[in-house]
Amino acid sequence: MRLTLIILLNALFIGQITAQENGLSKIKWTEASDTLKTKLKAGYYLCMDVPKGYEAHGFKDIQNNNFYVLSKNDFMDLSHVDTVFQSYDRGAKLQVINIKFDKIGAKALLDFTMKWQGFKIGLLLQNKFIHVATIASPISGGAMTLAGNYTANQLGDIVKAIEVFKH
Repeated sequence: MRLTLIILLNALFIGQITAQENGLSKIKWTEASDTLKTKLKAGYYLCMDVPKGYEAHGFKDIQNNNFYVLSKNDFMDLSHVDTVFQSYDRGAKLQVINIKFDKIGAKALLDFTMKWQGFKIGLLLQNKFIHVATIASPISGGAMTLAGNYTANQLGDIVKAIEVFKH
């Protein structure tokens, strides 16, 4: 029992050195079962892979069927979405969703992506985990694209769910 707990903690916190460098050991994580008691805000959350064997604790990403836990405090809500629309990306040869934030949202997006560069973030909408991406570099300009192998219906549903937050 003790060995299992130690292995789980090491897996969740990506080793002690990385955890100390990035403060991951201080993060309070939310599991999927937590949504039975509390509805989470829609937005982008810092997330971490759930180790094999613990999938029941994680949120399932609808696109790639991986499981993640989410940070309770490290998220960016969608309250400052200005524009959201679907388009075709010729380079990726995929339908994509373009999200543009207003000035306040653009600043929040830049700050969030600077803080968590190199880490995974996930989009949570209506208590469903929609998309996970690794932040390659800070996002300036307030615009981002969500791309993946989604069906037309899934893309439409995502756009509608995000449009609720436009003002």
